[in-house]
Amino acid sequence: MGLLVLRSWYRVGPRVRGGRKPEPTRGASAVLMRLVFAALIYNFGFTSGLSVARSGEPAWAATWAGVGAGLFVLATTFALELPSPRMPTMALKSELLELLPLSRLSKLLITLAQSLLMLPLSLGLAITLHGEASSGGSLAGALVLGLGLFTGFALGGASLGKLLKLTLSPYAASRVSWFSAVPMLGGLLMLQSGQARSWLPRPFFGEALGEALLGDRTWSVTAVVYAMTAVLGAAFFWLESRHELSEPVRPGTTRSALRGGADMARLERLLSRREPGGLLQVPIVTAMGALFIGGAAWTHDARGQGAGLGLVWNVAALLTLQLVSSLGMQRATRGATRDTLARPLLGALPIAPRDTLTSKAHALRLTLLIVAAPLLLTLLALRRDPHLGRELAWRLPLALSAVAIYASAAVYVAFLTAGLGAVRPRGGVFGSLESFLLAVPFASVLFAPGPGSALLSLVTLGALTFEARRAALSTIDWLDDPEREHSTEVWKALVVFGGFQGAQLLIQQLATLLGDWLSAPLQLLGAYTLSAAALWAMTQREQERDAPPLRPKLAPLGLGLGALSAGCAWLYLKLAAPAVDAASKLAMTSAAELGFAVLAIVVAAPLVEERFFRGWLQPALQSALGAKQHWAPVLSALAFAVAHPAYSFLPVLALGLLNGFAMQRFRSLSACVVAHAVHNAFALWLGAQ
Repeated sequence: MGLLVLRSWYRVGPRVRGGRKPEPTRGASAVLMRLVFAALIYNFGFTSGLSVARSGEPAWAATWAGVGAGLFVLATTFALELPSPRMPTMALKSELLELLPLSRLSKLLITLAQSLLMLPLSLGLAITLHGEASSGGSLAGALVLGLGLFTGFALGGASLGKLLKLTLSPYAASRVSWFSAVPMLGGLLMLQSGQARSWLPRPFFGEALGEALLGDRTWSVTAVVYAMTAVLGAAFFWLESRHELSEPVRPGTTRSALRGGADMARLERLLSRREPGGLLQVPIVTAMGALFIGGAAWTHDARGQGAGLGLVWNVAALLTLQLVSSLGMQRATRGATRDTLARPLLGALPIAPRDTLTSKAHALRLTLLIVAAPLLLTLLALRRDPHLGRELAWRLPLALSAVAIYASAAVYVAFLTAGLGAVRPRGGVFGSLESFLLAVPFASVLFAPGPGSALLSLVTLGALTFEARRAALSTIDWLDDPEREHSTEVWKALVVFGGFQGAQLLIQQLATLLGDWLSAPLQLLGAYTLSAAALWAMTQREQERDAPPLRPKLAPLGLGLGALSAGCAWLYLKLAAPAVDAASKLAMTSAAELGFAVLAIVVAAPLVEERFFRGWLQPALQSALGAKQHWAPVLSALAFAVAHPAYSFLPVLALGLLNGFAMQRFRSLSACVVAHAVHNAFALWLGAQ
């Protein structure tokens, strides 16, 4: 996994430096990337099956989990079947396939191949339920049933897409492709709600599907599933026979609104009508969010005072994160790409590039605040538990503030990665390191355990947005210069650190598959060590200047700074012991775990983190601040502190300030590395007590 992450970063390295197009993934690495994705999809079905097995009514829960997995597949084939306006066409969707003498059976197999990576989801769910909750059913039956669910829902989504293409014009059909988010979100909620399915109604077809997934009457239900699949296959054949060669996807004519006192805001409103879904997209997405969040809040059952929001806020935060991030990045990317393609025309108009950023950020901010408005429906939970008012009093305003900041950040990042900040148009920011860098603090605000942690994540998101805006405004121009740097050194460093966070989270999730062989501390430490090695490699590769020299004679200074930092940490623990003790414990039960912890925390972390924060980020901040470069140690220390858990913010900030001013004074990392090692050794000793 570490090699795959490094390979991915090697490909996007030119984009981080701000210039050339990323290299395509070829050969074995392309196959391995898809295998890793399939493993993650299987793990999603596996963990969903575990939550179903722990349910008080497993047959009922398994029924809805099976439907949820099917909705995932249906959403995929539905979206892939519809044409995409102004977007590159996938090979399996190309109209050239219509010119080939392919049989309808071949086209059906091509349709299934498009969504083949969703098959591990159904198989993972069926296998887990068979292993965890079955009372003696056949594993082969579970696999055949999972395959039948995948095939049936895949054909259902493809048939629905073909039906829309027959009844609507190609352009109108392309504008409703975003409706695939409805079954996708529905399936996600059905799979993730786990043991708490009391808010779902009893399925009209009973619990036969769930009982079959649990091993009871598997083959009879499988026969019914395959009979329905055959019917959907026949419908697919019939619709395919009526389908002619697709017309080019062209927008219809729209009367221009640019007359009289037209301004940028009116221009954005006009262009938003050409987005997929048109003017109805935002109201429908908002109504869908209100339905789920309002239903969860209205049925909230507080069994005693102090029960907490629990499932209600998790559903609301998950929906808001999904809708805001997907819709925000989609609109920001399409707007940036559209303006990039129109550069020759826009350059002749009296429109400054920064005006486009300001207007787009304002328009997207209003849009995403409307989409996030159903969060206010969590107030309905107060009718059952009035004691939740204090928690909602800080969660709601901080969450809506995060949405507003994230909207602006999405616009700036889109222009840096897919728009006017790039040498040529690219495919957007979905899945990029930049988008992940913003998603981490945004999600941290929504799922924060307390107001202090949420506020800290909000400040972090604001700081990232500020730097993204600065980088965009300093590089955006109507005229493209290939020799021009399309980023700032600070933004490049932050993007690399976002990749480090993403790698650590992904490797940690994969490590849970080895839970029978690796303990929780080893999983956590192993994930950090692998991602830290990747961060070192990326820092070494992307940093333009040489590493600061090492001066062994400064080691005594480092010991003194480390002792001073450890003293600050000890005092902080004495003052905040109840809140910190439980969170900071790292339960180690063997000498091997202790040795690995020393290697990762006392050796690897000081070397890698000091090389990045004091060796790269702080000099980059000094260059950006100019005459105010004395603030660079403070800003790098703040970035260093927010990259750690919220409960350790103040001790880590003290260490960052001491090391930052030592780096500014002596221009060497020696004292910083030693001080960091002493601080971490003291923290490890306290955590083991």
